[in-house]
Amino acid sequence: MYNLAIVKSRAIKPSETFVMQHATHLANVRIFAESFPVRVHTPPFDSAAILAPPTQSFLTRAINTPLGAYIADPFVHRARTATYMKIFREHRINVILAEFGPSGVNVLSAANTLGIPVICNFHGYDAFDRRALKLYSAQYKKLFHSAVGLIAVSQEMQKQLVALGAPQEKVVVWNYGVDTEFFHPAPSPPSRSPFTFLSVGRLVEKKGTIYSLQAFADFHKKQPNSVYNIVGSGPREHVLRQYVRNQNLQDSVHFLGALSHIQVREVLRQSHVLLHHAVEGRYGDREGTPLVIQEAMACGVPVIGTRHAGIVHEIDDGVSGYLIHEKDVQAMTSCMEKLYADEIHWQAVSRAARAKILSQFSSSAQMQILDTIISSLCKAVA
Repeated sequence: MYNLAIVKSRAIKPSETFVMQHATHLANVRIFAESFPVRVHTPPFDSAAILAPPTQSFLTRAINTPLGAYIADPFVHRARTATYMKIFREHRINVILAEFGPSGVNVLSAANTLGIPVICNFHGYDAFDRRALKLYSAQYKKLFHSAVGLIAVSQEMQKQLVALGAPQEKVVVWNYGVDTEFFHPAPSPPSRSPFTFLSVGRLVEKKGTIYSLQAFADFHKKQPNSVYNIVGSGPREHVLRQYVRNQNLQDSVHFLGALSHIQVREVLRQSHVLLHHAVEGRYGDREGTPLVIQEAMACGVPVIGTRHAGIVHEIDDGVSGYLIHEKDVQAMTSCMEKLYADEIHWQAVSRAARAKILSQFSSSAQMQILDTIISSLCKAVA
């Protein structure tokens, strides 16, 4: 049996529910270490306490940004490594799951010194964003060499890691899963008046929310009895709000801000369609496999997504949702109209969406698979 430490060297974001899922659902997790200065959590894990922003000085906040972490690394490396070694010894850790590539880089020195195998789970930006790749290119080579396993959350990401120099035999593809008992359809479908669209995620470029807004604006011209709720916050919010004002959509587009896991479930169950127009960012940043798509489908909410990263494996086009090409606003509007116009079709897609999640993406099955991956990688180096 292994004693697992989950490590994330920056503070966890509310949108990173997949990290919390690992901490709460994987077997044999002894500690969850996050942020810098390092905060250590032990089971039973308190999600509210972990997600609560740590009290940090301006300097510490700067260090916890990608660029700040890179610049400050020579100064904080020794302190971080000493802390990791201390807590790994105290809790008798014998395997580490690093969440995101930079976390794998930051924990590697302590792990190598203590002879603890590291498995690094890549999630998105850490494998694709050219800014991150430039910052961590040298360190990634060391990580690829020393880690016993590298987890990619899509086949596209697997190819990318190999292209970056990771040994192909070390890269394993594994998909997120969703708690289908927590995320389930409402007892009855929401009223179709108004017809409600939803997006959930950080308001950053790669989420493509501006294209969903443009599609909604076109749809709303024909169907004014419709609303679009946007959950999340981020640096693109001011651009999105300005677009809403320019289109005079203030009464139909609502910015709900960041919501709790329970609140997200409730707004999903009150919605008819999830819009997830993921695009490649200007620096190459891409999604992994968006968990919110699985959460929506588990609630019986049809999803219109882009042919982007792992999304193509989540949605069966025309059956359990719709797939469009990136930045094709007209195609998104057309799919929105199809789901609005035919209630029987909407119900069929709703049922197919939930069935797809139950058969392929339940968290219980996916956590068992991840547990098996960790166990087999540990045995291979024992």
